[in-house]
Amino acid sequence: TDGLLGQALTLDGDSLLEGSRELAWVQHDRPFSFGGWMNFTTGRPVCLISKSDEQNSLRGFDLRIRKSRAVVHLVHRWNSSAIQVETVGTISRNRWQHVLVTYDGSGRAAGVRVYLDGEPAPLEIKVDSLDGSIQNQEPLRIGRSSTSAPFIGSLDDIRLYDRSLSAEEARQLAEGQFLRSVFMKPADS
Repeated sequence: TDGLLGQALTLDGDSLLEGSRELAWVQHDRPFSFGGWMNFTTGRPVCLISKSDEQNSLRGFDLRIRKSRAVVHLVHRWNSSAIQVETVGTISRNRWQHVLVTYDGSGRAAGVRVYLDGEPAPLEIKVDSLDGSIQNQEPLRIGRSSTSAPFIGSLDDIRLYDRSLSAEEARQLAEGQFLRSVFMKPADS
């Protein structure tokens, strides 16, 4: 499927992409960031990216869309040692949007930021009690968690960083990718 820049990963709810199990730098006391471009086509909950162990108190992290809101989890043990934040505004279906999550390694929900199309989104803190490791032996999954929230739609340019990106970097990722996609498409004759 055509993405914003080249080809996108299109998922029908039955497929996903699995990556590395070894992401030692993704930890509750270290900064990191993750996200990418999405175009989801269903009103059901979907998971963009996940490295969580649903058989071990949901330990890990994920980014989901539920009830038209971005939902971020960082979990040691759900929900006694976890962070959950949700965007306040709604996210639209059937259009390309950039979503980026940054985390400062503080162990606090206040250290999580979500950027939608390069702009910081207001967040509602649901759980703020993370005090332990989010490491697990599950693979990184793009397109769903281990057993739930299959993504239906397209994903493009999914990225993970071993640092907390700045607001300016979040804006540049969203705007820069969009501008490249506009200038790389051939003009109509």
